[in-house]
Amino acid sequence: TDVVPETMEVGLRLASAVLHEDRSEEDAHDWVG
Repeated sequence: TDVVPETMEVGLRLASAVLHEDRSEEDAHDWVG
């Protein structure tokens, strides 16, 4: 019964990780450029 909340939590974590990685890449480009 707690599958949905857990899935949403995992999804949010993955989304946060992806956004963090994107920001890191953008920051790297800013430093290089």
